[in-house]
Amino acid sequence: MSPRLDPGRVGSDFLKGKIRVLIATSALSYGLDVPNIQAIIHFGLPYRLYDYAQETGRGGRDGRNSEAILLIPSSSSRTSLSTQFRPRPTKVEVFENEVIQRYISNICRRATLGGYLDGEEIEKCVYPAVSCNFCVEEDIGKSLDLFSIIH
Repeated sequence: MSPRLDPGRVGSDFLKGKIRVLIATSALSYGLDVPNIQAIIHFGLPYRLYDYAQETGRGGRDGRNSEAILLIPSSSSRTSLSTQFRPRPTKVEVFENEVIQRYISNICRRATLGGYLDGEEIEKCVYPAVSCNFCVEEDIGKSLDLFSIIH
């Protein structure tokens, strides 16, 4: 029998930098303010793009660039959890799924996120230093297909 982890101690050790990698549920992302998080890896499609923005927004709070990586298993459905198990998804759930599909397709992720979160209408990343992976790849003449990489 394995010993039980003390969540309070694990969280404290993470905040102090004693633990460098922490695997957690999405609930950890709300209210967490740790300045030196450099990467957020999300497994599976998020329920809503807002949730994903909250989770990935934990990175880079020290002013340094961070990475947000979304892993989508090729065997899983490319439908968000909000519509995956519902015979008749609501209009809001259908909308959320459409936004997530747009986000994971080969278009500017910042444009999708900005339009979704605050109505900001841009065509592509405007600051090269903080471009999304699609715009970076487009700028160097390559197209990145996330699904073929993960597959």
